[in-house]
Amino acid sequence: MAEANTTDVDLSGKWKLDRNENFDEYMKNAGVGLIKRKLISSLPTTIEVTQTGDDFKFLTKTPLGSRQTTFTLGVVYPETNPMWGEREHRVLADFDGGKLVQNVNTAPKGRSMRFEREIVDGELVLTMVLGEMVAKRYFKKLEEAVQVSDEKPAAKPLELN
Repeated sequence: MAEANTTDVDLSGKWKLDRNENFDEYMKNAGVGLIKRKLISSLPTTIEVTQTGDDFKFLTKTPLGSRQTTFTLGVVYPETNPMWGEREHRVLADFDGGKLVQNVNTAPKGRSMRFEREIVDGELVLTMVLGEMVAKRYFKKLEEAVQVSDEKPAAKPLELN
């Protein structure tokens, strides 16, 4: 894998799921049952990415709850994912070109698994690879909320002429 270069790519921000490509087939191939696949596919999902140098925090939120993953590039870290069951997996993340690549070293059923995240035309594109199966999830960046002050403008004194 290429040497980490985080200065070129910044994934930071809040991202809302816009659409999926081949996601149901991917989950089916990963052994996720029909009811769980339909539920996962239907959930509005947001991801908040905090990137500070080589350190990352992903906070994934759905109406059913949230899940946080933190890691440092080049350091193997443990991760559990509801799609994989409750088994803990070993993951190694690094940049490869303009993509954040997370390789799952203990993928289900011994197959190779990786996740690639990159910015394409202003969208965060998550490419999920399990063996030969590929799926994509596209996220649109949410605009930062503008802080509105609760202070009311000072009243002008009434002028009597």
